[in-house]
Amino acid sequence: MNKPEFTVDWTTMHFPSWKKLVPNPEKVNSFLEIGNYEGRSILWWATYLENAELNTIDPSTDLERRQRLLRNISKHPRANKINLRFGLSDLELRRFGPNTMDVIYVDGSHEVKTVLSDALACYSILSLGGTLIFDDYAKEETDFDPYGLKIKVGLDAFLEVAQAKVVYKGYQLAVTK
Repeated sequence: MNKPEFTVDWTTMHFPSWKKLVPNPEKVNSFLEIGNYEGRSILWWATYLENAELNTIDPSTDLERRQRLLRNISKHPRANKINLRFGLSDLELRRFGPNTMDVIYVDGSHEVKTVLSDALACYSILSLGGTLIFDDYAKEETDFDPYGLKIKVGLDAFLEVAQAKVVYKGYQLAVTK
């Protein structure tokens, strides 16, 4: 099997935390990731969650990156178990029913209003006892938000509204339902 090709690594440092947040991978039946970039994280989840149906939503329109993502996924032994959708999360999330995902990892848009919208929609499809992980909670850069807001603003609003149980708060944020 050819090895995947990555140009950056924003996720490897999170793998130990994810194992702690999802300590019983054999019990996970359904997984969703929003934002795939080149596929490093979904490939890790595909290996770690060996029994789970894997769903992804990638909003990127960058064709070169999309092709790299597809090549990287195709090299994984469970490639046929990864249901990849390209599109905007606010539209694609409507395809999933309430309480249907055991684990969700969100690293899509960095625009605060979209982060808040994704958080609320993902929480509604998260199963009881499920884990919802957000990347970049403590990210200082505001380059992607038109109003110069940090992602934390949207996620703190989500926490206020959803009253979700916070199980980890650092660079990433994780909650359970």
